[in-house]
Amino acid sequence: MMYFYKKTDKAIICTTGTLGTKTVTLPNGKKIESRIQVADLKFGVIAVGDQEVGDMKVGDKLPYKIIGDPIIDQDGNPTTLYWCTPE
Repeated sequence: MMYFYKKTDKAIICTTGTLGTKTVTLPNGKKIESRIQVADLKFGVIAVGDQEVGDMKVGDKLPYKIIGDPIIDQDGNPTTLYWCTPE
């Protein structure tokens, strides 16, 4: 099971765990919401092309799983992204 993170022009980015938020007070006194880092969190990519995927919120469950090794960039270096496939 993967969790929605964000939509790009051609793909959905998802995570292996939910991302929480925490209110943080900055030195100037302003309070902002900040995402909490989760240990061993992996990011997956689902290629959707021009398909309309509708509205999704961060943390919505997606019926996908990570497969294989990290995606290799055009220079031959591994990235921190993984391809996903339906469960």
